[in-house]
Amino acid sequence: MAKQQVKTTPQSYRNRLALKRSDELFVRIMNKLSIGKLYRKPNYTSRMLAQELGCDTRHIAASVAVHTNGGNFRMLINSLKLREACRLLKSKKHAGYSVEEIGLSAGVASRQAFYVAFHRKYNVTPREFRQEVQAQASAAEIEENAQAPME
Repeated sequence: MAKQQVKTTPQSYRNRLALKRSDELFVRIMNKLSIGKLYRKPNYTSRMLAQELGCDTRHIAASVAVHTNGGNFRMLINSLKLREACRLLKSKKHAGYSVEEIGLSAGVASRQAFYVAFHRKYNVTPREFRQEVQAQASAAEIEENAQAPME
């Protein structure tokens, strides 16, 4: 009687990458992407990041998936771009920049892509977001001036 081979499926990389190692790798990924603002580069890939970090692209994918609730590298990059765009839209220093210029400086490829991605994530357009931030800042300034002691 011949032995029957049992076919086992390999564990996913997400499961094989130890949690501690995954945490450490994700910190390295975020540091590399954020400090160098590599997310702004239009053709930056997980393969390029893996080479710079000296690891495998599958480990990057697994670490990102674990720390972004199943997200992938491209979603992480887009999230960083939108976070940067929000920061710039709130900034008084960038108040003179158009919404489109801010999207481009955050690394988004086009005006349309910026508006679609921004609205999908925050449920407002970048222009509406900026207007809300400015209105809140004005209201806070009025409140602050009203509470200032009169001389």
